[in-house]
Amino acid sequence: MAKFESGVRGYVTAVALVTNYFPIDDKGREYCCCEECFFYREASKTCGLNHQPVLFPSKYTGDNCPLIRVDEKQFDRISETMMDCLEMEDEATS
Repeated sequence: MAKFESGVRGYVTAVALVTNYFPIDDKGREYCCCEECFFYREASKTCGLNHQPVLFPSKYTGDNCPLIRVDEKQFDRISETMMDCLEMEDEATS
């Protein structure tokens, strides 16, 4: 592991796109709450993305939730944009 006794010259920026699918029951009720989120840490009652405590995990996602609700069209556009960025990175490093 690197040692930084003399300081840090800079940082490498990294970005992640994470996805969670909240369930919808047979009656059309959506269950958008932390308990239904893949990133919820039940043992510590915290969010695995922002490490913040979750107060009512069975009722809400909370104000600090980093997930943004999108419809299928938006998701497709975001995914395409991310793939384009990855292709540009591959070309730049080749």
